[in-house]
Amino acid sequence: MKHEIINVDPNVSDLLPSLAQHYGDLFADSSCIPTYYISKAASEHVKVVLSGDGGDELFGGYDRYYGNRYASAYGKIPKWIRRKLFMPAINKISTGNWYKSVGHQLRWLHELSFFQGSDRYARSLSYFYFDDQARLDLLSRTARSRLSKHDPYKEIRNPFDSARSTCDLDRMIESDYAVRLPDHPVMITDRMTMAHGLEARSPFMDHRLAEFSARLPEDSKIRGRNLRYLQKRLAMRYLPQEIIKRPKQGFSSALPYMLRREYEILYRIFLSDSQLARQGYLSQKYINELVTAHLAGKADHGNRLWLLVNAEVWFRIYILNHSAGEMEEYIRQESLDSGATVGVSSRSSNWI
Repeated sequence: MKHEIINVDPNVSDLLPSLAQHYGDLFADSSCIPTYYISKAASEHVKVVLSGDGGDELFGGYDRYYGNRYASAYGKIPKWIRRKLFMPAINKISTGNWYKSVGHQLRWLHELSFFQGSDRYARSLSYFYFDDQARLDLLSRTARSRLSKHDPYKEIRNPFDSARSTCDLDRMIESDYAVRLPDHPVMITDRMTMAHGLEARSPFMDHRLAEFSARLPEDSKIRGRNLRYLQKRLAMRYLPQEIIKRPKQGFSSALPYMLRREYEILYRIFLSDSQLARQGYLSQKYINELVTAHLAGKADHGNRLWLLVNAEVWFRIYILNHSAGEMEEYIRQESLDSGATVGVSSRSSNWI
């Protein structure tokens, strides 16, 4: 098969209303964008493609799997030492505007050290979005009251706690396979490929392979910080060393940083006058604080702001009943306003 390189100059702003229509639901992960473009390119040549969905979940491909072990070890240090001595030092380390920065890794580790078992794992998945305090700050007073009894971690804890294995790695994988895999990467692949009439098949998700993987010992999946150990050993028979030893490349998380200027425009268009805040769901004051701190480089809220932007687009299309065409034209006109100041402003957007 001939290898083909496709150069894409994505216009994320114009694409958002179309993505919302294809999803028909709230979508948070920016991996939908590269999946959309690669599906579009593939559909010009073939009708069916193979996907790698399930490989990380079956064979241990996420940093958080070994990271939870480190959190367990760090958690053995007395709480007062972690809170009084380590936390002030960690807070002085910059997040570096990058999701894999040392600052983020230390904050993630520190935060999780105060939890155990399924609760720790559930919270490990929400670090880059909104923890308990941030969620309270984001929600309006009315929304906080209505959601006071809602447990957002329950759906992740349940499969972890009900797994037959006593190994935490297998429990994490069980939880991912039951919840995150079908509701996140598989959903993204399915809807972005079907947006172009393209069928996707996922060999890793064959039930026989899943059963085989479930019987594998823990050290065949992760050894130290070596992820997907067994798969890499197998790949050594067929692939060159530069590919085997290459660092894991995320498919989406870098987008809030790579497209910084365009995201700044989206923040101005959608978050400076949030319709979710106008309708009484969120706090405009807290949204402003997130945007201001992020654009000033004082904190990395890239993934949180991406989530809020997409929630705004979805809300305006499906709740306020603005068409995707109206939204695209609105975004296009706002983006062409070269004299506009990027950042939080008092601009009012009454019509959309």
